[in-house]
Amino acid sequence: MDKDTTKSTFIQLFETVFNEDFFTAISDKGADRYTKKLFAKPFIQMLTYAVIQNLDGLRDISESLANPGLSQALQLKSISHSQIARRLSKFPTEILQSLFINLSRKLRQETGYHLNLIDSTTISLAVRRSSWAKFRRTKGGVKLHLRICFDEKIAFPEQVSITPAKVADKKELNSLIVEDPDAIHVFDRGYVDYQI
Repeated sequence: MDKDTTKSTFIQLFETVFNEDFFTAISDKGADRYTKKLFAKPFIQMLTYAVIQNLDGLRDISESLANPGLSQALQLKSISHSQIARRLSKFPTEILQSLFINLSRKLRQETGYHLNLIDSTTISLAVRRSSWAKFRRTKGGVKLHLRICFDEKIAFPEQVSITPAKVADKKELNSLIVEDPDAIHVFDRGYVDYQI
């Protein structure tokens, strides 16, 4: 930031994200109800910063607020890793989902798309905390299915689906396919169903 700039580039990234729909979702879901310090807007900005900076954990996120530029941009002097953990556990995921869908729609309208890559990855979880997602005898897990749209200038994730890790890829394909005559879908053989 220089003397003529009032907003950092990082904060300017969010100008299209934090729109009327976002604040309506925050209000409808009560995401900031009973919150005293870490409100939804700086919380999402902080998580985005953690992803961009490839921070390893909640302690690293908490310590990153020692950067005066970041703490000023987020309007947070400090936040403990335990406060971040509590906020993460109670934050309505539907807000993040609608944010993702709205951004995907905007990108699709602005760029158009023709090539869609579809793939999945398994994320391991502790079986004690995720009995609903039991994968193996001693391991839990979820599978993240993702459709990425490619244009000549940009690539962006457009559709996400999360299932227990045991669910076969082919059972999730219908939720990832776009019915568009101009779209080409590329996926591995895990998504092929020979019974159809």
